Amino acid sequence: MPEGATGKPALGLDPAELAQFETAFVAFADGIGLRGAEIHAGLMKGLTIGETLGITPERLEAIYALASRHLAAGHHEKARRLFGALALFAPDAHAHWFGLALAERAAGRPERAAAVLKTVERLRPDWAPLHFQRLELAVERGDRAGARDALRSFRTASAEDVTDYMRGRIAKIAPALEGKAADRKNG
Repeated sequence: MPEGATGKPALGLDPAELAQFETAFVAFADGIGLRGAEIHAGLMKGLTIGETLGITPERLEAIYALASRHLAAGHHEKARRLFGALALFAPDAHAHWFGLALAERAAGRPERAAAVLKTVERLRPDWAPLHFQRLELAVERGDRAGARDALRSFRTASAEDVTDYMRGRIAKIAPALEGKAADRKNG
């Protein structure tokens, strides 16, 4: 049975499932212009798609910069596609997933943004910008308990990458969340 780099059965599939996966994956990848057989072989060795395709860190940085520019310019769909590709090419890079979450949110898809943020949380659980986005999404949904949880997490997270904008928003949001919580305890 083919094994990944970890010595476990590749992708956790038995040989028959693996053969079906290979056939379907190669056909799909070839159909969208990627080198399906080559990517599949890399995946079976435990490589990422980006590693298999030979995408250098410099190219990843260039794609990231382009995706960020599209996001800032309001080209949400272009940003979403680029950040999505980055997440496939380098799936352990929290910034790529975070960019994808921001693009999903900017495009009006908060449920998708929240789902993507779970990956960011798995990769970098103590990162304040992650919890700030969780807070904003919870506030937008009217989820007070989720907002309070995100606020607590934000406050205990690493202050690295916290912006003045985040501090200002927290200063406005926190009293409302804390005041309501105190009112409920007293009343």
